[in-house]
Amino acid sequence: SQSNPWKTITHALSQVASAGKDDPITLQLTVGTFSAANGETFPLVLKDYVNLQGSGIDQTLIDGTTAEGVLVAQLLAADGTVGVTLSDLSLQRTQGSASDDGGGLSVSNRSSLTLQSVQIRDHQGQGKGAGIYLSNSSLTLISVKLVDNLAALGGGIYSDDAVLLVTESLISGNWADQGGGIYALTQPPVLDQNDIYSNIAAAPIIASGQTFDSHAIYYNGSTNLSARNNFWNRSTANQVSQQVFSATPPAVIELQPILTSGQYGTPPTVVGQLESGRNYTSDTSPTFVGSASAIPAGSLEDKFQSGNIQSEGWQAVSIVSGVGTNTISWSADLTDTLSIGNHQLYLRATDSAGNQTIQTLFFTVQMSTVVT
Repeated sequence: SQSNPWKTITHALSQVASAGKDDPITLQLTVGTFSAANGETFPLVLKDYVNLQGSGIDQTLIDGTTAEGVLVAQLLAADGTVGVTLSDLSLQRTQGSASDDGGGLSVSNRSSLTLQSVQIRDHQGQGKGAGIYLSNSSLTLISVKLVDNLAALGGGIYSDDAVLLVTESLISGNWADQGGGIYALTQPPVLDQNDIYSNIAAAPIIASGQTFDSHAIYYNGSTNLSARNNFWNRSTANQVSQQVFSATPPAVIELQPILTSGQYGTPPTVVGQLESGRNYTSDTSPTFVGSASAIPAGSLEDKFQSGNIQSEGWQAVSIVSGVGTNTISWSADLTDTLSIGNHQLYLRATDSAGNQTIQTLFFTVQMSTVVT
């Protein structure tokens, strides 16, 4: 009851005896954090026609942190579950491995779910779909925020032979080897009126003798992907075709971008290099320097990748000089120790109009040799 509420979602789900299409049950979640540290047992297994309704997207937090500060691999699971709506809450913070799928949510075995006003963020290291894993099921996302998730395939969403509708949602800052934002197989997602930008796919795709990036979406299927009225990048509309890729030729992508360069202007420029000027170094905590066009303080960020995707998020880069001018100088010191081998530094610049540019610096840390 409202006067004597259950303390955990785990307990509440265990107390639900029956629910049906004609008599669904909604569990109302209060403001606060529901975590393993506070008594939850993850993953929470969803039940037919039992909805979870929070008190606000930034107010009700389902969090994967344990009492020891370790992160669990998965928060919610729907296996053959139908008629469920999740709303007004956040699913945040898990740490998985290559054998784990769906850090925030796993939807499989002919499940049917709707998410509305839900944030899914900071899920790291899963094999397929750090934010959402979807297989042989149906999922509708309305006003959902998928941000800062990292997986091998599909940083934001991995979808295989599933019906996926995404509308009025944000997919940004997600990482993967392929399909930074979405990785989809067999059936194409339907995307309408979304913001999909600043996602990164580390591994290019080679098909039919051509090389493609799949920063926004990787799609491999025979049916046309439909993406209408989406906001892809704060620069020219032509970049859409470079970010949306179908591996099955001929790739016919139905695109109706709503932005052009004339509406938002030219995106900023940013360049950089190791302080030595070379693309290799024996310094395991190197310094990078560079320049960028006019951008506000705090809006130049960097992010490292070392071999496999790393979990660190975007970090602000120090502007050395030129604040308020057309050209700035910047410097970035890496405080962590890098291993010997190949690495990448991503730079993200955002100007005052919101235009964004991402550049990649490739460099190698070599073993230091001392000759005596």
